[in-house]
Amino acid sequence: MPNARVYASIPGMKITQHCKWVFVALAVLAINSSGWAQDQSAAAQAFSESVLKMFDAGECSKLYDAFDESSKTLTRDQWIQVCSTTLKQRGNVIKRSSPNATKSMGIYRFIFSTQCTEGKVFEDLAVVHKEADWKLVSFLVKPNLE
Repeated sequence: MPNARVYASIPGMKITQHCKWVFVALAVLAINSSGWAQDQSAAAQAFSESVLKMFDAGECSKLYDAFDESSKTLTRDQWIQVCSTTLKQRGNVIKRSSPNATKSMGIYRFIFSTQCTEGKVFEDLAVVHKEADWKLVSFLVKPNLE
């Protein structure tokens, strides 16, 4: 393209009409992919809420199956014991807030502030989309001392 009109110049590179269309195409892809990311956040939150429903129902064994294999640090029996003990200490849910949400390195993290019969707690979940499925990578219940 010896006679191509130069639109901008970056050291070592000229931006021509052809390059301009490539940049436009990349911008359109970036805009479209940002909508996809929003859809993933909603799906991640829905999965997190389904995990909390399992927990509230005392389905500790089913909850164990929701974990990504690489995140399992306890055996099923150990997990069921910890889960059951935590449920008893926490009590029944009275009210759960909408979560604070963050995303980093493909991991979605949701922190719920929950009022229970035995006091306030933070329920902190981290989930990842892996192999066309959502998996739990972290689940913590901590006292809210506010």
